[in-house]
Amino acid sequence: MAEVRGYPNPNYTDEDIREGVTLEEIGLVTVNTDHYEELVSKAAMFDCMASSVKLTGKVDDMLVKAVTGNLLKEELVPKKEADDYWRYYTREQAKAKELSEKVSSLERANKDLVEILKQNNIGEWADKEEKNDEKADDHREPDC
Repeated sequence: MAEVRGYPNPNYTDEDIREGVTLEEIGLVTVNTDHYEELVSKAAMFDCMASSVKLTGKVDDMLVKAVTGNLLKEELVPKKEADDYWRYYTREQAKAKELSEKVSSLERANKDLVEILKQNNIGEWADKEEKNDEKADDHREPDC
């Protein structure tokens, strides 16, 4: 066996690689003919992209999309539909803002009303204060 010093070693022989397989057979590359045209076309596209980058010094997005097949032939959503969606969104956003303002004003009015009812001992708030007063009386020390 030849002395192995690393790759590439000029002293390799057929026996060093594999028994029964010659170096010429290993170096032969076989390509399935069904995929040959696809591989050649992809290699040509990437070669075009590489030469464009070398010439301009920058990567062109449209060229990359065209080479990789990500270039869309039509818009994601037609402009008319996009405008309709935007109008719907803004209309609903305005409604939500209006409802939020109404809720906050009603909460403030509810707080004010409850405070007025407490001050005048009206309704269930009057009962609560009376019960609280009775509980406070129960815990007082008896007068002697």
